[in-house]
Amino acid sequence: MTLNLRLFKHKRTTMSPSHTEVATQLEQYIYTQTAIRKNATAVKISGDGNCLFRALSYAITRSQTQHEVLRMYIANYMMQPDVANRLQQLFATADRPEVTHMDHVLTMQDSGQWGTEEEIATAAHLLGCSIVCFSKYSDNRFCLQHFPPHFIEMTQCTSSCKHKTVYLINTSGTHYECAIVRDTETSSNLLEIEQ
Repeated sequence: MTLNLRLFKHKRTTMSPSHTEVATQLEQYIYTQTAIRKNATAVKISGDGNCLFRALSYAITRSQTQHEVLRMYIANYMMQPDVANRLQQLFATADRPEVTHMDHVLTMQDSGQWGTEEEIATAAHLLGCSIVCFSKYSDNRFCLQHFPPHFIEMTQCTSSCKHKTVYLINTSGTHYECAIVRDTETSSNLLEIEQ
């Protein structure tokens, strides 16, 4: 699929002490899980209710400004019958039976509506990339949540999968940031999309 998103030039970012701390924790967590050393940079994302889409926009275009277009693509993709059926099966909740999948998608079309794991899974599928979310729980434990591009098809990655990976950070439970994770100083996880 061709997405009509503008790609911006890479800008160097300076991390705050709290962002430096979480980036270091992400590097350590990746090393503990994979024995591979990575360099991570946490990117501050605006907190206006669009943070998930802004973080994804930054990972894809190197700018937060494409978040509205990306939100539209994701919400529209969520309405495709095959995708909608799988998402409804995966994310149906017994605690909110009155909210249908389509109600949720219609809400997600509005700017300022907080994105959820459902939108992350959809974005991974739509963009053909893995999305890894570094999340902190209330007991200060961290975990990596992996959403491969075939997550909504219920298949796991295999050793033959070579997906690009987008990293998100959620240390508060309510706000997403973007992480740029590099193997070396010159390469990054910024997703190159067909323009």
